[in-house]
Amino acid sequence: MPLIYIKNDESIRPGIEQDMNSLLEEYHRGGEQDYQNYANRMKALDIVKVMMGINSDREIVKRFMWKHHMWARFQEYDHEEMMQLA
Repeated sequence: MPLIYIKNDESIRPGIEQDMNSLLEEYHRGGEQDYQNYANRMKALDIVKVMMGINSDREIVKRFMWKHHMWARFQEYDHEEMMQLA
């Protein structure tokens, strides 16, 4: 059950959007091979998984799992609202 809903507090929305953009920028800095292959592109669901700390079999999510400061940073937020925002 989520503890924080984004639509209840609009002041946190710009911060989350900025964090999502920085995550995508870091993904694109990681290597050309990753995002040129369609199967390895980072999707909105992958962004939500990284930010909420949800494990996945996808290599993209595993890449950020242990070494990224965004992993599980928004664990207490509503999954549905994070998905809409992504």
